[in-house]
Formats: sequence, C-alpha cells, structure tokens
Amino acid sequence: MTPSQPTQSNPSTAQARVLVDEMLRHGITDAVLCPGSRSAPLALAMAAAERAGRLRLHVRIDERGAGFTALGLSLGSKRPVPVVVTSGTAVANLHPAMVEAAHSGVPILALTANRPPELRGTGANQTIDQVGLFGPHARAVVELGAAGDPVTEHRHWRAAIGRAILTATALAEPGPVQVDIAFREPLVPAEGDEEYRLTTAFSTPPLVADDWADHGVSGGAMPSVSDPAQIQTQTQPQTQSQDPAPTRAPAAGEAGDSQADIPAGRSDGRPWVQRAMAGLDSGPGVTAVAVDLTRRTLVVSGAGALPESALVGVPTVAEPGAPVPLHPVHPLAIPALDPEQVVVTGRPTLHRAVTRLLADPEVELVVLDAGPRSPNPTGSAAELADSVLTGWDVDQTWVAAADEADSRAREAVDRILDEHLDTAAPTGLHVARAVARGMRGGDNLVVGASNAIRDLSLVGPLDPDVSVYANRGASGIDGTVSTAIGVALATPGRTVALMGDLTFLHDLSGLVLGPRELHPADLTIVVADDDGGGIFSLLEQGDPRLATDFERVFGTPHGTDLRALCVGAGIPFTDTDPDGLEKLLDGPSYSARHRDIVPEGMRVVRVSTSRQGLRELHEALRAGAAG
Repeated sequence: MTPSQPTQSNPSTAQARVLVDEMLRHGITDAVLCPGSRSAPLALAMAAAERAGRLRLHVRIDERGAGFTALGLSLGSKRPVPVVVTSGTAVANLHPAMVEAAHSGVPILALTANRPPELRGTGANQTIDQVGLFGPHARAVVELGAAGDPVTEHRHWRAAIGRAILTATALAEPGPVQVDIAFREPLVPAEGDEEYRLTTAFSTPPLVADDWADHGVSGGAMPSVSDPAQIQTQTQPQTQSQDPAPTRAPAAGEAGDSQADIPAGRSDGRPWVQRAMAGLDSGPGVTAVAVDLTRRTLVVSGAGALPESALVGVPTVAEPGAPVPLHPVHPLAIPALDPEQVVVTGRPTLHRAVTRLLADPEVELVVLDAGPRSPNPTGSAAELADSVLTGWDVDQTWVAAADEADSRAREAVDRILDEHLDTAAPTGLHVARAVARGMRGGDNLVVGASNAIRDLSLVGPLDPDVSVYANRGASGIDGTVSTAIGVALATPGRTVALMGDLTFLHDLSGLVLGPRELHPADLTIVVADDDGGGIFSLLEQGDPRLATDFERVFGTPHGTDLRALCVGAGIPFTDTDPDGLEKLLDGPSYSARHRDIVPEGMRVVRVSTSRQGLRELHEALRAGAAG
C-alpha cells in the first residue's frame, strides 16, 4: 500500500476512534475497560490512546468491580471517567456502581457496546434489552446507532459524547450517564489499519467543560504511562486562558496516514460542544434563610456538605468526609444537648441520635443544599434553602456547653475502649481508632459502609488534611475494594481503606489486577475481621429475643482464611492487632510529607475482632458520654 492510498477504516473502528478523540478533548484522562468482543472497537482505540500517552487505561475482568474502579477514579481525580463493557449481562453488572454514582453525584460514563438493531429481538447471542437498563439511576441515556459514513456522521458522534459528558458533569446535578453504542462487524481494524495513531496529538490537554471539577476546568500534562512514578503525581489544573495548540489531521504519507479518512475535530483542539461560561448573575435565584444564632443552634454536616462560612463558629456534628468544624460535637454528645434549631448541610446518614433529633417537633429544622434528594428524611424541615443569612453573633454560652459535652463524650469513648481490652477481644471500634490515629495530613482514607464508617465517626478526630472518601450515596458495601483502588490511582499520597470482612469479601475480585495494569503505589486495605455482619448486633435484629436465628440469618459467619485468599491473588498480607496497626500506619510510608520514601504498593492488613458483647459496649459508650 502506498502513502497516497491510505487504508479505509471500517465504520465501527472509525466511530470508536472519533469517540475516544472527542473524550480526550473533554479532558478525560482515565478509562476503565473490561474485555469483550462487541466492545473491541473502543478497546483498541483506547489502547492506542494509552500508547500515545493521552490516556491511562485500567483493565478489569469483573464489570462490577470495573464500575466501582471508575467511581473511585472519578472521586479522586474530580473528572468524569468512562467504563467500557461489552453487551449482555456485562452491562447489568455495572448497575450497583451506577446506583452509587447517581446518589453520590459522581460523573461516570457507562459506555455499553450493543448489537446493531437488526440483531435485537432475534435470539442473537449475548443480546439483551440494555438501552436504559439503569432506569432512573442514569442522568441520561445517549444512544448511538450503528455507524455509517464517518465523513458525514462524525459530527453527530462528537456532539453525542459531548452531550453525555456535559450532562454527567452538570453543576446542578452531576451523575452517571449511559452511552449505548451499536457496533456492526467487523469489530477490529481492516488489514493494514492496525497501527492507529491519534490525529489530535495535543501539546497541552483541552479544557474539560464541566462544573463538577473543583476548578471548573481540568487539564494539565498527562504523564507517560510508561513511567509509573510520574503517574502517581497529580497534575495541576489548566487555566482557561491556556488554549490548546491547533491540530490537524495528518496528510497522506505522514505518520498516522492510516486514518486519514477519519475526520478531525475542531482545529483548535477544543470539544465539539461545550458548556457556555455563565456569568455570576445569569443563574437561577439562590434561596437563603435567616438563622438567628443567638438561639441554641446545632449544625449537622453529612456526606457532600459544602462549607457554609456563616456557620463556622456554630457547634457541628460532622460525619467523616464533611468539612472539619471549628467546634465539633461528638455524635454521642447529642442527647446531652438541647438545641432550639438545627441546620443540616450535606446528607447525614450514620447515627440514630441525629435522626431522632431531626424528627423532634420541638426543634426547628433548616435544610441547606435543597434539591431532588435534599436531606429531609423525617419530612420535618421548616425551611429548605441554598444558604443562610446571619446577622447575629453565636451564643458563646451555648458553644461552651457544646464543647464541654464533646470533650466528655470523647474522653468516655477512649476510656471505655481501653477498659474493654482488659477483659475482651478488640472490636471494629478499636481498629477504627488505630486508623484515625495513624493517618497523617495529605493521606487519603476510603471508608466502607456498615460499621466501619460509624466506628470512625465515634473514635476521631482525624487530621483535618486527610481526604475522606465513602460510598454514602446508596451506602452499599459492594465495590469498596475497587473504589479504594480507583481513589489510590487518581490521587497523590498514601491511601488507606478501612472496611469490615464482609465488605472485603464482597469485592474480592477487585484485588485481581493484571501484571500489565497500573497498580496503586501505596494502598493499605485494613480489614476489621469479626467473621460476619457485626452491624446487625447494634440494630433491632440484635435484640436478645431474636438470638435463636440471629447468627444464621444476620451474623452470617463465613470462616474464610483471608490470608490464603490474598496469597492467591499475590497481595501482601499482614495479621496484627490495633496497637500493631497504629504503629504500621505511623511508620515510614509514601505520603504527601514523605515523597522520598519508597512506596508500599498494595497490601492487606487484617485485625481479628469480635462481635461478642458489641451491643453492650455501645450501651456503655452512650452511658459514659451522658456522664
């Protein structure tokens, strides 16, 4: 074949290459891929983008884990992340991650390969009705039909993927989007077209047209995927004034001429469609409510809370991951206080004491961040607003009383946990306390649902410079290992994940990373292993009158040798106790403060704990906090 006769790409290959090119223009830097035949065009286009140093590709064998890996990458990088799967049940296995992303407001793109229309409803292999499979949990469904002529259709492909990204990153309600793409055979490049090179070889990355990212735009130089040390360092955001270098499709005979028939995108390197930069006064009206801080006011701050400057000096019950307050109030101190009004920010989900407080008809309730999923589960909010207006100073007598109740509760927790070890085995609370004490500023902490995050909220505080991540949108235990790996791959510094044994076992396949995949530089997974579901001991199901059936249907002991499982997956494993865990975490490690220390890689640390007497221990903690 002569340079004057470039290879003609088949329609599916051309479509996939255009979609990947346009995603790069929107600033996407990471993608997760599961193997499959129907998704082959996207797989090969993304692999080529990785070879060009424009994309970090993470390959997983389990679609459920892949979805949560994408979620973790998006949480850590503050960028949308696509996850590519083939047709059939592969799509269905993304559902748990899509549910979590929907309720947490995380922009992941489910790129679901599909059979062309003529094969649907015919009994064709691996074909299901997958368009809209995620129902209300997808912010939108973008369906791309089987490709025709690339010259005339590329603008529609670019606009469609751009619309999906803009929807996923919308400021008002970010979240997951499904992009369903029908691919006709042939699914691999034509003979002579295998050496695909990106035509859009940007010298600097384009702007991300998303308001979901911290800086409004994203970018920065992508490190070479051949240098793991570079990959671990987060790049700096690109400012809006830094325009990408103009690009063009190479002419026949130049490098990359094998895809000269693939139409280039916009010549300035920008996305085909992007969100207009709205002025400050052009958005919808902001609702604000006046809050008299001379009254006894308590703030309850949950997942997704944003700092509210007018409430900085107000006593605050802050769940892990919420902004660290100036005057923290321990959850066990709530019954000792008598607030007149409560302001809720974010979405609190952890403590029954908080739920009872929000349902108290004698307490005036103001809910901020109001929206489709506003944190008003008791239905008793007097006001729903975006912000508060205060013209009054905080009652310092009230602040002093709250500080005293907080100190009393924290002292009681430490004392009672220490006394417990004199006569009984450690619990998840002891493990969470060791983790809290071992974390340092600049670290990342991923916390599992169920008991782990509740234990952490009782034994803090954490260093305020620790970034906390938790799947609290739907509060499921599935995908936590994969989420932690995604966070570790997307953020600098050390990452620690705290979870229970059932949470760990639920996503065991997340540990299986191929030898050619990027592995976390420093991820420690801490498993509090009480051989079952400890949280049920603390709920209604743990009532002693239900003891006959409790262990079988709620406790669910598994008797699994976690060490053997980790050895089989090639993951370093350590058994220790809470004291040993604290020393291990406090030792030399790769972190924001220790850049010169060799990274630890990925490891699992198990601490054997007991569920016996857990209900009585929590009763003792509540009594001690009450004084």
